[in-house]
Amino acid sequence: MTSKVIPILVWSCALAVCSADTTHQIIHLVWASPASGFSNWRASVIELAWRHHPSSSFAIYSNTLAMTHPALSSLLEKGCNVSVVTYDHLFADSPLQGWWEQEKQDVYEVQQGVHIPHKPFLPNCISNAVRILAVWKYGGLYMDFDVITLRSMAPLHNFCGKSCTSCHSKCANTAAHQRNLAMQGSKITSP
Repeated sequence: MTSKVIPILVWSCALAVCSADTTHQIIHLVWASPASGFSNWRASVIELAWRHHPSSSFAIYSNTLAMTHPALSSLLEKGCNVSVVTYDHLFADSPLQGWWEQEKQDVYEVQQGVHIPHKPFLPNCISNAVRILAVWKYGGLYMDFDVITLRSMAPLHNFCGKSCTSCHSKCANTAAHQRNLAMQGSKITSP
């Protein structure tokens, strides 16, 4: 059995290089920072991915970003199928819903800049939970906002692209309800 290797170059961004295809899929992204930090540069990450996945939908999971943001409005005007999905909507009717209900008040505070000393890793934990749950629940491609798409990633299935400076995946592509993702999700809720 041979495996495909995705070259990932890390220099403030990851470059995803794969063969061309335009298969429809959902491309998931997470924005956990204040909306003021979402710049045209972040929108260009979506636009580059859209260039190589023109029939795909883009779902941005965020509690701080709205579709009225100028950078997102610009993408919509160009015809990109992009939407913002709240964490409440994502976690609803999922195995992580109970965990989310317990943590969401703290998440809202962290997103407003409040430091919670007894939960220093909450921002990382919530981002990991959102990325794992989105791909587990809906399938498709997950990518960070610093992944520059050079070609389509649609032909690759059940892959994970990582950078050498990060412990989490920079991009992943899988079908919905994969068992290994369910196991990762259960680790988030374990004490």
